[in-house]
Amino acid sequence: MDFEEIYYLYFREVFLYIGSLSGDEIFAEEIAQEVFFKALKSINSFDGSKDIRAWLFTIAKNTHECFISKVVKRRIKLQLISSTISKCEKMQFKFAKGTSFIFVLTKYTKGS
Repeated sequence: MDFEEIYYLYFREVFLYIGSLSGDEIFAEEIAQEVFFKALKSINSFDGSKDIRAWLFTIAKNTHECFISKVVKRRIKLQLISSTISKCEKMQFKFAKGTSFIFVLTKYTKGS
C-alpha cells in the first residue's frame, strides 16, 4: 500500500480521533496533518507486519500530547509576563535615565 492510499484511508479517522481529544476542529486538522507528515518521514521504519492504523494512532496521540505541552508552557510564560507587567505597573516605576524596561523586568522578576 502506498502512502497516498494510507492517507486517504486513515486521515478522517485520525482527524476524528484528535478532534475527540481536543474538541477543536482547527486544532485537529493541524495535528492530523502533522501526524501524516511524521508518518511520511518515518514510513521506512514502519514494521509492515504490524497494524498501520495503530501506528498512526500512536503517532497521533504522541503528537497531540506534544502540542498540548507546548501550549501549556506558552500559557504559563504569558501568565508570568502578564503578572510581571502588572506588578511593575502597580509599583509605578520611575525609570532612571537610560534604564530599559527589559532591565527592570529582569531585575524584578528573578524572585517571582
